[in-house]
Amino acid sequence: MAAATSAIIGETPVWDPVLGALFWVDILGSRIFRYRLAGEEVSSFPLSGIGGCVGLADRGLVLTVDGAIATCTIDGEDLEVGRPLIDQKNVRFNDGRVDAMGRLYVGTMDWKESEPLGQLYLVGPDLAAEVVAGPFIVSNGLDFTDGGDGLYHIDSPSRGVDRYQVDRDSGRLYGRSRFFEVAPAFGEPDGLVVDADGLVWVAMWGGGRVVAFTPSGKVERVVELPVSQPTGITFGGPDLNELFVASARDGLSAAELERQPLAGALFRVDVGAVGRPSHRFKSG
Repeated sequence: MAAATSAIIGETPVWDPVLGALFWVDILGSRIFRYRLAGEEVSSFPLSGIGGCVGLADRGLVLTVDGAIATCTIDGEDLEVGRPLIDQKNVRFNDGRVDAMGRLYVGTMDWKESEPLGQLYLVGPDLAAEVVAGPFIVSNGLDFTDGGDGLYHIDSPSRGVDRYQVDRDSGRLYGRSRFFEVAPAFGEPDGLVVDADGLVWVAMWGGGRVVAFTPSGKVERVVELPVSQPTGITFGGPDLNELFVASARDGLSAAELERQPLAGALFRVDVGAVGRPSHRFKSG
């Protein structure tokens, strides 16, 4: 374990090599956490409303808050918020990732996780956004292939990982196809990250594990965790050789929480793989 944060829904961990720190968000706890590797120091700052994702930006961080896209410093200061994209009555923001061009892709999901109300948005430097894929029930984990011409994406209730072709100039998506199906015994697919060898790592909500798949969809590795609800995942550390896993305690009963005292914590695991550097959002 790295940090016993007890997040309600931890999400989108991202490694900052300049600071030697990991950032992640507690969506329902309305807070951004920072974990510094040196000294294993944990700090945080509050959000004014419901979160969704957080990523690195040229001026600090890019994030979602109160149904809008925003940027701020690494301490939450100088917050610049774009116009609201969603009203949060029926949907909320969820997982997101910045591409090599400095654009943010971020998805939304149905609060009740039953209707296809979610979309995938592409956000540019002026914080304006356009829908590039959907609808989904729960738009979730996403990451890019080497070269950035492909995007892996999860709609969690579908139990599958899809792949899109990416127009690098416009950022728009086309050619959606099913990459592979996730067996029910593993849990429900949630966060996703691609390592330097092309393995696709998927956090399994309800399954208490992270599973690495080959590009052909074959199970390559399984990492068991002491919590049932792992969420967002990324590689970090000076050599990008440690897997960081956020988790959630939302929806767990008192008995389940007693059995899982680390639910909501951030985990740091040596999985024998190396990740790729995170990109920074280019703000206007």
